[in-house]
Amino acid sequence: LTRLALPLSASALGGGASTAIETWPLVQAFALQEFSDIGGGRFLSACKQLKGVGDELQLILREADAFGLKWLASEEAPRLGSTWEAVEAEIDAAVSRTHNLGGTCSEAGLGEAAL
Repeated sequence: LTRLALPLSASALGGGASTAIETWPLVQAFALQEFSDIGGGRFLSACKQLKGVGDELQLILREADAFGLKWLASEEAPRLGSTWEAVEAEIDAAVSRTHNLGGTCSEAGLGEAAL
């Protein structure tokens, strides 16, 4: 393993980020002598060729996010809407019961009704 891809843009990696990654805990652990048998024991940026793949990763994440948003809108939003309506109905019922008994409503009491 001579090259390592990092989730940074190429410009960030060239702009001093390669020294900044040396502060990452996993990278610091690599510098320990215990890892010398796998190429560690020294600065990662000095012994590996670092490649920034952040721009390419953004393209993948945009597609993944688009898929996730589509799923949330088509599957979860309707379920959340019906759950919210049920919570509102429970709160309304608790307010009506309390008002009919001549009492006052507290936030804790309304929250208990929603649970």
